[in-house]
Amino acid sequence: ALLAVLALAAALRMGWPGVHTWSYDEARVALLALETARGGQVATVGIQSSAGFPNLPAAVWLYALPLGITPDPLVASLATGVVNVLAVAGLWWLVRRAAGAWAGLVAATLYAGAPFAAFYSRAVWSQDLLGPLAVAWALLGVRAARDGGSGRSSQVALAAHVLLAGLAPQVHFAGAALLPPTTWLGVRYRLWRRPWPVVAGGALALAAAAPYVW
Repeated sequence: ALLAVLALAAALRMGWPGVHTWSYDEARVALLALETARGGQVATVGIQSSAGFPNLPAAVWLYALPLGITPDPLVASLATGVVNVLAVAGLWWLVRRAAGAWAGLVAATLYAGAPFAAFYSRAVWSQDLLGPLAVAWALLGVRAARDGGSGRSSQVALAAHVLLAGLAPQVHFAGAALLPPTTWLGVRYRLWRRPWPVVAGGALALAAAAPYVW
C-alpha cells in the first residue's frame, strides 16, 4: 500500500516534467544556481520577494547541486519532485510512529494526492522545497527528543534540526514558521541541557546567512 502511495506521489510530482510553471521566478532561480555551480559567482541573495526585498540565497545554493551536474532545468525540476516524494515517505513514518499504521497510510495518501501539495512540488522554485525541509526538520526533531539529546546520534540530530530551522527561512521567508516549534521542542524535552548541538546548528545557520547580511 505504501509503494502504491509513493507511486502516486511520484506520478504527480515527476510525471510530465516539462508541464509546469516557468516564468521569471523559476528562470531567475535557475540562472543564479547555474552561476553559482558553473560560473564561479556564488549567489549572496536570492530572487526578489513579494515584500519588495530579496530572499536569502539558500534555495539557489540547493538548486546549484542538480544544476552542477547538468544545466538542464528539467533535471532540477525532477530533483524537486524526488525530494517531495521522499517527504511523503517521511510523513508516513512520522504519523505511523505517532498514531499507527492506518493513520500513517491515510496521511501519506492525502499528502501524495493533495492538489496544492503536488502542484508546488514540481518547479524550480524556493517554495517547492519547504515541504521536504519541514518533514526532514520534524524527523530530526523526533530523533533528537527520543532520549533527551543524550546519545551521540541524538545530538547530531539536534544540531541538524536547529540548522534546518534556521535554514528554512533562508530558503523562503515562510520557513520562519519552524522557529517557534523548535523553541517549544527544546523547552518541552529540555534539550537546552545539551547546549553544544544547539550552538553548532545555530552557528551553521548564521554562517549561511552571513553573505546575505554582509
